[in-house]
Amino acid sequence: MAAYTGALRGELLNLRWADVDLDKPQIHVTGTAAVIDRQRVEGTTKSGRSRVVSLAPTTVKVLKAHRARQDEDRLKVGEAWRGSAYVFTTGWGDPPFPDTPSHLMPKLIETHNKQNPKTPLPHVRLHDLRHIHATTLLLAGVPVHVVAARLGHADPAITTPGLRPRHHRASGDRRGRLRRSTQKHGLMSCAKRALHVQGTLSNLPDRCRGHSMIAMSVFSR
Repeated sequence: MAAYTGALRGELLNLRWADVDLDKPQIHVTGTAAVIDRQRVEGTTKSGRSRVVSLAPTTVKVLKAHRARQDEDRLKVGEAWRGSAYVFTTGWGDPPFPDTPSHLMPKLIETHNKQNPKTPLPHVRLHDLRHIHATTLLLAGVPVHVVAARLGHADPAITTPGLRPRHHRASGDRRGRLRRSTQKHGLMSCAKRALHVQGTLSNLPDRCRGHSMIAMSVFSR
């Protein structure tokens, strides 16, 4: 979800199933979750505005599988289930503490790389998935204002400096390495196959499924 929507960690942890439409398919980002004085709190998005973000078919498939697992957890826990309507919860139904998925990210990557030494994932932070999403769209030729809308930036002028400052300052060799790295992990080809002029993500090839599953696993474990 983080890699394929560009949503912030807090926005995803604030997401309810009522905000998810798997038929259109899209999510409605309405707020965010954060930590203040060691307490989980919720509020508006950074821009103060809600937004609608389209979903790829493979991401929809992963979301459906995630909801099925959540339903199984609810049945196992029974009356002890907390009864929350959040998309991402703990095993007993509570919304997770915002730092939890960030701490899980390196562990998830390490586990994947040990099990798949021939196809290792780069060591990145959870927040980097948002930058990967945006940079992939920009490299694929999606207009900056479309990328800005997906990220929730009110002003497109904010988007480019904030998304890929290293890319702008990089030499030709470094830009080439960035492009090759993106291609290696399938993100460039997925974007080129999926993006329309409006920047929607649809009809992703099967090889992109792993990226969606990896991003989702951070929150569903």
